[in-house]
Amino acid sequence: MIATAPGRWSPDGTSIVGWRHDGKVWMCPFDGSGCAAVTAGTSPVWSGDGRRVFVMRPVNDSSAPQEVWSANVDGTDERLVASLGVFRSIDRFFGVSAKGVLVWTPFVAGRQQLWTADVKY
Repeated sequence: MIATAPGRWSPDGTSIVGWRHDGKVWMCPFDGSGCAAVTAGTSPVWSGDGRRVFVMRPVNDSSAPQEVWSANVDGTDERLVASLGVFRSIDRFFGVSAKGVLVWTPFVAGRQQLWTADVKY
């Protein structure tokens, strides 16, 4: 058994997504049926309608520019959503609103900003 990092509940409350140290995002149904790998990445976030999962990549290189990718919950139709830039390892965060607005928090000493972008899916 491989430990899965905490994830998030689907909008309808029937599944949860999380990621493992092998760089894969997994979806596990609440009913106890088997978990399935969805895509590569970390920090999975559901789309507002629960049909897609957004993830951050690359998984093991926080010194590289971080990208947000999305995939259908069955792992198909992977898409690059945005390149967010380089983050310190403790600052790797992003979210997607129910209406498809992408938010992230780059760290720039001395400045406070909140960045957003519309997500088309």
